[in-house]
Amino acid sequence: MSIKKIIWTLFSGNAFAQLLMIAFAPVIARLYTAAEFGIYAAYVTVITMTVKVASLGLEKAIPLERNQVQAKKLMHINQYLAFLISLLILLVYLVFGVSILNWVGIHPTLWEAVFLSIGITMTSFIQIYNYENMNREQYRVLATTRVLQNGFTGLLQIGLAFSNVMKGLGLLFGDVIGKAISALILSRVSKRDVRTHITWRDTRDLLTKYKHFIIFSMPAGLINTLSLQLPLLFVLGIFGASDSGQYAFVQRVILVPISVLAITLSQFFYSIAAKEIGENKEKVYDLYVGLTKKLAYYFTVPFCVFAFFAPSIFKCFSVKNGF
Repeated sequence: MSIKKIIWTLFSGNAFAQLLMIAFAPVIARLYTAAEFGIYAAYVTVITMTVKVASLGLEKAIPLERNQVQAKKLMHINQYLAFLISLLILLVYLVFGVSILNWVGIHPTLWEAVFLSIGITMTSFIQIYNYENMNREQYRVLATTRVLQNGFTGLLQIGLAFSNVMKGLGLLFGDVIGKAISALILSRVSKRDVRTHITWRDTRDLLTKYKHFIIFSMPAGLINTLSLQLPLLFVLGIFGASDSGQYAFVQRVILVPISVLAITLSQFFYSIAAKEIGENKEKVYDLYVGLTKKLAYYFTVPFCVFAFFAPSIFKCFSVKNGF
C-alpha cells in the first residue's frame, strides 16, 4: 500500500469516527446533566491514565518485532499484564473499598467499579491490537474498528438514556460496551493469523529484549497523559461534578478536529518508523520534521478562526443543566 493510500485510509476512518462523535454530541448533551458528564469524564480519565501503565509500555514494541510469532507472543504478554492490573484494581476495591476516585469525592458503587476495571481491560486490548495491526500493516482494520467503536458507544449511551435503564451509568456503560465490541472484532481479526503458545521463558526473553520500553517509554507516556488528564480531576475536586462536566464536554468537542489528524499521523508515523528506524534513521527523522512543519502550517489558520467563533459554536452543544 502506498504512503498516500495509507494516510487516506487512516484519515477517512478517523474522520468518520470523529464525525459520529460530533453527531451524537448534541443529543447526549441534552440527555445527561453536566454533573453526570463530569462523573463519567472522571472514570474515563482514570481509565486513560491506567492504560498507560497497564502493559508497562510494551505495546509500543509490537510494531518493532519483525518475527510474526514473537510479535504475537509479545501481544499476549501485553494482554496478560493489562488484565492483571485491571483485576488488581477491582480486588483492591472489593477488599479495602478503596478507589483512586475517592480522592476527588467520588465513591464508586460495585457496578461502577466493575465497569471501571472492564473499561481498563478493553481500552488496553484495543490499544494492543492497534499496535499489532500496525505491525501487520492492517490499516483498514485500524480505521474500521475506530468507526464501529464510536458508533456503538454513542448509540448505547443515547439508548440507555431514553430507556431509563441504568441511566446513571449510561455514559460509562455505553463507553465500556462500545470498546468491548471493538476489542471483540479486533480479536477475531487477530486470530486469523499466527497462533502461538507462550512460555515463561518466552516471557522472560521478550521482557529482557524490550526492557527499555518499561524503563523509558512507560514513564514518558504516563507523564504526558497526566499532563492532559489531571486538570479534569483537579476541576472535579475543586469545583464539583457540574463544572467538571462542562469542562470535559468543551475539551471533548475541541479535541475532535485535532484527534482526526493526530491519530492518523501518529499511527502512520509509528508504523513507518518501526520498519525504517533500524536501517534508515535519516528517513525517519526527515519524515518527523516534515510532518511537524506541515502540521504547524495547516493548523495555524484554523486555530485562529476557531478562537474567534468558539463561543457561538459551543451554543449548539450546550450540556443539559450546564451552559
